[in-house]
Amino acid sequence: MNTQISISPSEVHLLNLAADALAQSMHRPVSVSTLSHMDPGQNYDRRIELKVGNWRMDYLAEIRQKIDHAAQIARFAQVADTHETPFLLVIPIMRPHWARQCQELGLQFIDAAGNAYLHDEAFFVQIAGRSLPETIAASLPKTSHSVGSAFLRYTFQTLCAPATFSMPYRRIPAEVGVSIGMMSRVVDGLVERGLVAIDRDERRQLLEPDRLLTEWVSNYPMKLRSKLIRYRMRAPSADWWKYADLEGSRLRWGAEVAADRLIGHLRPAKATLYHHASDDPHDLRQFIIKCRLQADAQGDVEILDAFWSPDLDGPQETVPPVLIYADLVNSNDPRNLEAAQRIYADYVKPMLHSH
Repeated sequence: MNTQISISPSEVHLLNLAADALAQSMHRPVSVSTLSHMDPGQNYDRRIELKVGNWRMDYLAEIRQKIDHAAQIARFAQVADTHETPFLLVIPIMRPHWARQCQELGLQFIDAAGNAYLHDEAFFVQIAGRSLPETIAASLPKTSHSVGSAFLRYTFQTLCAPATFSMPYRRIPAEVGVSIGMMSRVVDGLVERGLVAIDRDERRQLLEPDRLLTEWVSNYPMKLRSKLIRYRMRAPSADWWKYADLEGSRLRWGAEVAADRLIGHLRPAKATLYHHASDDPHDLRQFIIKCRLQADAQGDVEILDAFWSPDLDGPQETVPPVLIYADLVNSNDPRNLEAAQRIYADYVKPMLHSH
């Protein structure tokens, strides 16, 4: 069954604002319509049709309420390169220096201020430097929340164990590494954006788990994964992981090897492991020696620090399925995207919608 994630009201609103703003800046009729929603495992949000006068184009669209830094622009450009269908970034405001970066990378965009970079063989639009009117800015969802490592650690706990979301903060496992005050601020931000509801008895309910999952997957590489202590190693053979024994260790398989263990039909080209902090300082070293791994900055084995409670670990000595899914999607490897869809359908979706 092909499950699709429906477009949210805030995304519809931003798309319409961007279309109206483009019409005003070009003095031509502009319309935008959703052709289909995101299929889980894909690295874009929607498939849309954009019309400007007599010109029309179908796009794979990424709709973001906020861009924090230039690295995100570069990542969207990399995603665009993996698709044959043109890719379009839709955001509230495209700053001039980001617009230049988009043009250099060939990344097409529109925003709610009327800035745009669109092109094909018969059409070219380049508009930059327009400011977002205050009335338009006021109608957009507030983005005052900070998507930092604390936000990602706590929401990861929520995605992996939805039942814990309604628990008192003090009962959340200490391994999450987030203070009670920060958890409260994160939930306030989720409520503000319509992702969470709190009833009169102060019970919290996650309203749109798939939207939160999409946000988590998008932000994880730059906001949390990049901060994890990591080791890059070289393995003695391509299939070394088949014979590596994790029993008794604090290591868990992630990404490609984890996907192969859970669903099969994927020949891992790289091996990713996550290591839970251990009282035994030699735990990781013993595994490296036993598997004859050698330090190599270009190696095909990556070992990162785990950032979650071991109670969340997945089956067959793997990391939680949400993390397997995220690493596969963010690999931008087409062969991994099909595996990501399977992981979502078989493991992530049933967990997200179990409560």
